[in-house]
Amino acid sequence: MSILSQHDADELLAHLDADATTSHSARAEFLDAPLVIIPRSEAGLVDTLRLASAGGQNVFLRSGESISDEDVVTDSSDALVVSTEAFAEVELEGQQLRVGAATTVGAAYERLWEAGLTLPLGDNPNRSLISTLLNPPRGLFPRSAPISETARDFVKSARLIPTDEADPVVTHVEQAELLEFLRGERTGAYVGLEFNTVSIQNDRWASVWVVTYPSKGLAGLVDEVAG
Repeated sequence: MSILSQHDADELLAHLDADATTSHSARAEFLDAPLVIIPRSEAGLVDTLRLASAGGQNVFLRSGESISDEDVVTDSSDALVVSTEAFAEVELEGQQLRVGAATTVGAAYERLWEAGLTLPLGDNPNRSLISTLLNPPRGLFPRSAPISETARDFVKSARLIPTDEADPVVTHVEQAELLEFLRGERTGAYVGLEFNTVSIQNDRWASVWVVTYPSKGLAGLVDEVAG
């Protein structure tokens, strides 16, 4: 990112569309309990990253319940946690699923189940979708849809901030370019994702995973699957 003058930095800080807090669960993951910034908009995220870069801070982008190696955006000196929890929308149009980067697997599956659709997102409902793309698990529904691929094979596009550019802005990238970021060839902060979904082929099997059932032990679960 480009170097900011003190005047420009002061202007960005004065109009920053973000909240700062010293009371956030993310702080417990660090010995020195750093400040947590929560951007309220895409512009707020861009400005936060520019300010952090200008200050030489080590930025950890928190997209889910916890910070993972895949979430690290830059690597410099002092730590700053940036939470993208505001970007958690879920929209479904036909078989196109549009979500925020911090949308959880559980929230996505709930919406997909209602429409008879699915994706190979894994079985951790609290994991963010961008974390799922960066380190993709195999499909959750091997008997519900013919899915042998991972979530990367179904992602159509993304909105992200290329942090390896001098003056980054939120950019729309299609799958081919997006894969450069997901493979670590480029670095970016993710805002939103779009997926092509597939139809569930065995509703009874899928419902065991998606619908909440009363606790009934292994025998009860087998009964639900077998019908």
